[in-house]
Amino acid sequence: MPRLICVLNGAVLVGLVFVFGSYLFHAYHVVTFPYDIDYGEGLFLNWVQLIAGGNWGYGSIHEEPYLVGFYPPLYPWIVSFPVQWCGPSLAWGRWLSVLSALGTGVAIFAIVRRISGRLFPAAVGGLLFFLPMHVYFWTVLHRVDSLALFFTMLGLYLSMSGRRVAWCAIPFALALLTRQTTIFAPMSVVAWLVCQKQWRRAFLLGLVSFGIPGTIYLILHAITDGQFLQHTFTYHTDQAFRWGIVLFFAAQFVEHVPIVVGVGLFMLMRRFMKWQCDLPAIYLVSTAAHFYLSGKVGSAWNYMLEPIAALCIMVGTALFEVGRPTNGKGGIPSVLLRILLLVQIVIAFQIPWVREVEDAPTPDASYLDRVERLSQWVRDTEGDCLSEHAGFLVLNGKRITLQPFVMKHLAEHGKWSPQPLIDDLGQKRYRLIILTFDVNRARATAKFQDVVVTAIRNHYQLAGFVAGPGGSESKPSHNWNYWVYRPK
Repeated sequence: MPRLICVLNGAVLVGLVFVFGSYLFHAYHVVTFPYDIDYGEGLFLNWVQLIAGGNWGYGSIHEEPYLVGFYPPLYPWIVSFPVQWCGPSLAWGRWLSVLSALGTGVAIFAIVRRISGRLFPAAVGGLLFFLPMHVYFWTVLHRVDSLALFFTMLGLYLSMSGRRVAWCAIPFALALLTRQTTIFAPMSVVAWLVCQKQWRRAFLLGLVSFGIPGTIYLILHAITDGQFLQHTFTYHTDQAFRWGIVLFFAAQFVEHVPIVVGVGLFMLMRRFMKWQCDLPAIYLVSTAAHFYLSGKVGSAWNYMLEPIAALCIMVGTALFEVGRPTNGKGGIPSVLLRILLLVQIVIAFQIPWVREVEDAPTPDASYLDRVERLSQWVRDTEGDCLSEHAGFLVLNGKRITLQPFVMKHLAEHGKWSPQPLIDDLGQKRYRLIILTFDVNRARATAKFQDVVVTAIRNHYQLAGFVAGPGGSESKPSHNWNYWVYRPK
């Protein structure tokens, strides 16, 4: 039995190293791809340029440009420095996201090593983080989530290591200055300290973790004429909530990592049955709130990153507790847990390799050639352009005037009027419009209201089409297709 366990250990590590290698391959090709992969990347790059120019980016939505800064400014502020020095590029933010994801894997490794004192469970926990599609796709993007998660994991590790309160709380404060929903880790640490009756430490950690970002929030709210809290909190709540979206993300999550979820729930049951109150268990329970938060219209895979990290910690802990050999001999649970992990690796790899990953393909050279042509059209166009993916505008020196998806939902709640946009379309202000759908076939989309689509259809005509990866001039791909319109 010990020999079998060694063989299985090696197989698990080989599989996870292969997973990690595929992540690095995908990350490198995404980072070096110069154009948008996700809808929000170009908007973030525009925000970075605003901060580099001394503008926090929290302006009134009733005056052009119609943009919303949904997050606190730490991430774009950090990225603004290389953009100032070297010029606008999506690569800077993507590199920061990838490095943050690698740091998160290291932090999970350190947390599990702290719990177990062993290398194998720690290595599995750290490498397992790169297995789910949510991490594979999202943590390579020019978005805030990967950096926020790294700060969260760093705070958890320092808290478990018994470091001074300030050292533990500062990463949590930085996480909240990156993404305002990263409240569950500091809350979990406070609850854990209370369970241990460390009242003073719990109070100080909560005070520093929430007090520093709270104070900075209020300062930003004052210097932006009352706009900061509107952008980062009010406009979030103005988007519709649907339980169907919660169920969709939950089902998708279980489909991608069923065994990881099963092991995590099993470990929770063990703790509840024994009335154990440890930090990984408290944190895992608290991260379940992300499934509720994902019910907001417009939510994406980023809401699943923190539950994944919490589950990876629990799986690493399970390898130490449940899979621990007894009296020098590995038992059936030891073997079974390792076999289940191998099955999970196979299941997960059906997503990036067998099913071709419709939502997260790796950009290739042929697709880059087609998008370069599209970018050239933007450069050659005199006057304003409108694009769903804003990176084409930012990278070619064009001004962004609209954030389509957000403004659509604010209009549906009566917070913004699309009439100025409709008037501009009627007057053919935009000399080029780039969309991810054909206005002659689609009556409505997730990003534009019906009246806006109708205005484009009435005043613009199709001028070109660019197919996404795997597509052709006559056949759209599953993603990243662009229809180009010019005034009639």
